[in-house]
Amino acid sequence: MRWLLLVLGVLTLAAASNGNDPEAWYRMGLGYDYGEGTEQNHARALQWYLQAAEQGHIPAQVKAGDFFTLGTGSEVDLAEAAAWYRRAAEQGHVGAQQNLAAMYDSGRGVAQDLRQATEWYRRAAAQGAPNAQAWLGRAFATGRGAVADPLLAYVWYSVAAVTSSGIEARTAAANRDLAATQLSPAKLAEAQERARVCTQSGFKTCD
Repeated sequence: MRWLLLVLGVLTLAAASNGNDPEAWYRMGLGYDYGEGTEQNHARALQWYLQAAEQGHIPAQVKAGDFFTLGTGSEVDLAEAAAWYRRAAEQGHVGAQQNLAAMYDSGRGVAQDLRQATEWYRRAAAQGAPNAQAWLGRAFATGRGAVADPLLAYVWYSVAAVTSSGIEARTAAANRDLAATQLSPAKLAEAQERARVCTQSGFKTCD
C-alpha cells in the first residue's frame, strides 16, 4: 500500500506541475497535509492550497482559511483567514459562510459587525445549517444582530429544533417554547405556520 501511495503522489505531482489544474494542486495540498504519497509538510500543503485557491477552487479556499486560522503551515493570520473564507462563502460554501459569520460576530480577523454576521448566518441557514438557524433564533430573541422579534425567534428556533440533533435540538426546542410565551395565541399560530412554510420551502421562505 505504501508504494502505491508513493506512485500516486508522483503522478499527482506530475499533473500538478504541468498546466493549469487547480484540482491537481488541491490534491497535492491534501497529500502534503495528511502525508499521503509524500512526507507530511504543512507549509508545502498551504502553498498548494493557495495556488488552487487563487484560481477559485472552493475547498482550497476553505483549507487556506483553516490553515491561517489555526496557524498550520504559517503564522496565525485571522485577517487572511477571513479573506479566504469570504471568497469561499461568496461561492456558496456553507461552512465558510458560518466561519465568516462567526468572525463578524466576535470581531476576530474583521471589525465586529453584527449585521454582517446576521447576513452570513442567513445565507448558511438558507442552506440548512442548524447552528446558523439557531443563531438567527437567538438574534431575533435578544435583538443582538437583528431587531428583536419573538415571532421570528420562534420560527428559527423551530427550524433549528428539527434540523439539529441531541443537545442542540433540545436547546433549540426549549428556546422555541420560551419564545412562544411572548406570543399571543394568534401570533403563535402564525409563527407555527411560518415555521412550517420555512421548512417546506427548504429554508428559503422564513422571514
